[in-house]
Amino acid sequence: MLAMEGDQWLHGLRTIPYREAHRRLMQLPGVGAKVADCVCLMALDKPEAVPVDIHMWRMATQHYLPHLKSLKNLSPAVYREIGKSDIALMLCLNRPSCN
Repeated sequence: MLAMEGDQWLHGLRTIPYREAHRRLMQLPGVGAKVADCVCLMALDKPEAVPVDIHMWRMATQHYLPHLKSLKNLSPAVYREIGKSDIALMLCLNRPSCN
């Protein structure tokens, strides 16, 4: 896709909704949910994207979504649940208190 359409394909992702841009990015080889969310957030101006890594997973299960604590891995469904929650809004403060 990117090789065939070049920069136009990538720039076109800015004009479509987050979910569709995320889906298209994940079709690229080696791009998973977190990388797609990072690109959406940082390069495509999609503030609803929440990249979920091990640190976000731990914070979510310890403080906000304890029902996920018993799970052994981060499935696509759990990734979406964490991303849809308001955790990012609670954590991303101007002066976070991480005590």
